Amino acid sequence: MNRFLRILLPVIVLGSSIAFGKMLIATAPETERKPPKPVLPLVEVIEVSPIDYPIQLQSRGTITPQTQGELVAEIAGRITATSPHFKAGGSFKAGERLITLDPTDYHYAVTIAEAEQAQANLTLEKSRAEAAQAEANWKRMKLSAKPTALTLHRPQLAQAEAALAAASAKLKQTKRELTRTQIVAPYSGRLLEKRVDLGQFVTRGAPLATLYATDLAEVRLPITDRQSRFLTLPESGIQSRVTLSTTHSDLQWQGRLVRSEAAIDSRTQQLYVVAQIENPYATRIDGTGALRIGQFVHAEIEGKTLQQVYRVPRVAVRNGDEVLTVDDDNQIRHRTLTTIWQQTDQLIVSAGVEPGDRIVTTALPYAPEGMQVKVSKAESSLAKP
Repeated sequence: MNRFLRILLPVIVLGSSIAFGKMLIATAPETERKPPKPVLPLVEVIEVSPIDYPIQLQSRGTITPQTQGELVAEIAGRITATSPHFKAGGSFKAGERLITLDPTDYHYAVTIAEAEQAQANLTLEKSRAEAAQAEANWKRMKLSAKPTALTLHRPQLAQAEAALAAASAKLKQTKRELTRTQIVAPYSGRLLEKRVDLGQFVTRGAPLATLYATDLAEVRLPITDRQSRFLTLPESGIQSRVTLSTTHSDLQWQGRLVRSEAAIDSRTQQLYVVAQIENPYATRIDGTGALRIGQFVHAEIEGKTLQQVYRVPRVAVRNGDEVLTVDDDNQIRHRTLTTIWQQTDQLIVSAGVEPGDRIVTTALPYAPEGMQVKVSKAESSLAKP
């Protein structure tokens, strides 16, 4: 009997537990089942406003002097002296004597020319006296016939006057050649290349050195056809500002566009504009800052100002010309942009967005029209240029 109870008792307990559990489930109140809320994509947005955007055009070129030329001997002679500045890189002032040629022969020529002028002047005085005497003699003879020019010594007088004029011209020429033994700098500048030296004999027309002026430098800057639409050319009377810089330095130099070239380069189909820099070779107080002939520079040219346009970050642009915006109901809207200018990190657009539009900057692989999103509280604005 006890054995039977030991077997039956667990069965009774288990059955009672199951029955009690079913009763609890049957009598429990029903709970309302709700579908899970969808997880909305979290996006960051930038609010855009219209601005006036000044275009900055990028170009590059090489520094050249505005004025450069050959120093040439106008007479022949041996070099007897040179200036301490007559060397490559030497600086000089306008009118400074750079080379002296042996003046001995030219002094002799002046002396001879002075003697010839004196002789011609004496001959002229004699001819004038003879002409006056001939005219007096003719009048005293009271002849009815008209005297000839030869009788009155007029041809002889004209010849003497011409001889004096020739002698005077020769004297001026010899004096000029004497002054040319002193070869002076035509302007303030620097010596780029030296071609002769002390003791060397030079002929008329021989190149002596290459010089350039230091008051102004120039740089030719290529401009594409598209860039030219946003640039006011100097011929209009407006000289746009240009900022020059180099790759290996933080220094900058300011200049202005002064002209555009007459023809477009047939090979590149680009227009060249010329920027001018004042006092480009001056060294700054810290010992830096002087430009060099042949130096390669980057140029940022002041272009036109675009009125009432929008800046759109490039990271927000999809498919080249599309952005996503978020409306007041936090729903996605697709917009197509009209781009008029591009930079590395942003687009300048004239249409496709409106003031106050919130542009999505978060990458959304799937963003159908009207999709609900959650906007991040950290919003920024592109209202300032």
